[in-house]
Amino acid sequence: MRYIYVFLFFCLFSNTVKSQEFAVKKNHLTDSIAIPDSDITFAMYLPGSFDINTSSPVLFVFDPYESASLAIRNFRLVSSEFGMPIVALNHPMSQLKEENLTLFAALYKQVFSILPETNEIYYAGFSSAAALATTIGSRLGNSAGLILCGANYGVIEKMNYLRNRDMPVIGLVGDEDFTYHSMQSVHRYLTRKKVANDLILFKGGHYWPTADYLQQALQWIYVKRAIIGKYPQHEIVTPKLYQKHYDYAQSLIDSKNLYFGEKALSRTEKNYRSLFKTDSLISKLENLRRDKDFRRFKRGENGAGFGENDILNSFSTLLEEDIKNASFQNFPFWEDELVQFKSYEKGTIYFQKKLKRIKGMLFHTCAESVPLYDEEEGIDNLIFIYEFMVYIKPGYHKAYLELIQLYTKVGEVDNALSSMEVLFKNGYKDEDALKLLPGVSTLKSQPEFWEILDTYPLPEDKKDQ
Repeated sequence: MRYIYVFLFFCLFSNTVKSQEFAVKKNHLTDSIAIPDSDITFAMYLPGSFDINTSSPVLFVFDPYESASLAIRNFRLVSSEFGMPIVALNHPMSQLKEENLTLFAALYKQVFSILPETNEIYYAGFSSAAALATTIGSRLGNSAGLILCGANYGVIEKMNYLRNRDMPVIGLVGDEDFTYHSMQSVHRYLTRKKVANDLILFKGGHYWPTADYLQQALQWIYVKRAIIGKYPQHEIVTPKLYQKHYDYAQSLIDSKNLYFGEKALSRTEKNYRSLFKTDSLISKLENLRRDKDFRRFKRGENGAGFGENDILNSFSTLLEEDIKNASFQNFPFWEDELVQFKSYEKGTIYFQKKLKRIKGMLFHTCAESVPLYDEEEGIDNLIFIYEFMVYIKPGYHKAYLELIQLYTKVGEVDNALSSMEVLFKNGYKDEDALKLLPGVSTLKSQPEFWEILDTYPLPEDKKDQ
């Protein structure tokens, strides 16, 4: 059947019930599905193999931002391979607070008024939303697996409430992500606690991994569940997965990505040793670990990472305090601190990545702080945040646009015009959008406003658009 029709009932008034019909199409993301008694919506993706009459696993995705469709996008391969619907809220789930837990309870109820009940639910969380995914996934009895992407140490505390230590936990983190070392600490902690877990490393920063890595994460959860007998058909499927995972590890080694290759091969040997003979993998690992290029990379990685967590924790605490107090007088301190790390830009690849992780943490701390303030009582805090963001990332146009509005609102026209000029120096081209910003009409009365536009004219191919 091409379409699955479901009826969602929600209360508009205390004694009035209306029904609304949604067509949830297979192989299609259906967005803006209502949650009763709430103005918050969610999105759902159904795989082509989905059958409304058959129970299937379900994946809930937690994202710190508001776009469910973006959060779901990279999980479509997972949905197709494992036949599982994917659900995400159009609401930021970055904070572990009562209203978010209540919201999830309403979402859960609504989802299973649409889908058949299942005892196989997976949870995936990115960045600060990983804590909420961990809190929910570790407490519910029908949790089958947990995927944590770019999570920090905070998830360890939530793991203390893990009811089922056989529930696999798979972490993913990029080597330029500021949570790179904290995710490795989480992995070591869970291993000591004998929780079934693994960590997948990839090249990149603080963002959702691409679809192939997320697909791997679910595959490893599948393998771990097969080992403990949760999948009776594992004799048929796991040999195919073994070959995929071995080939992936070998491809990393062949491309001279020996550090990640060793991690992938070690993960393959460790997980499959109870299912197949892995003597050849053990021998291969021993040879790889003796390789001089591998040893050199490992030394470089460890050397650059030494003391990094202390720097990140210290900087995070100091920046949060400066944001809270709008401490503009401390900008020289930050300039001096970051100048000291400037040499990393011309250093080895290990230190270049370390600098990216430090800057990434500072930028992320600012971004996470924005929702905490409003333009009435927290306007100075917001100005501090956006000024700090453009210091860390000069090409971040959104922050300059915010600064133009905020400075105009507080009557600091010179600062607004200065932000506008730097914005255009950094390649901004959308004059029309700028002119529509709230408060910019005030700037239009200033000769400098038009001088800036004349200094940075639109390219010829943009003028007639």
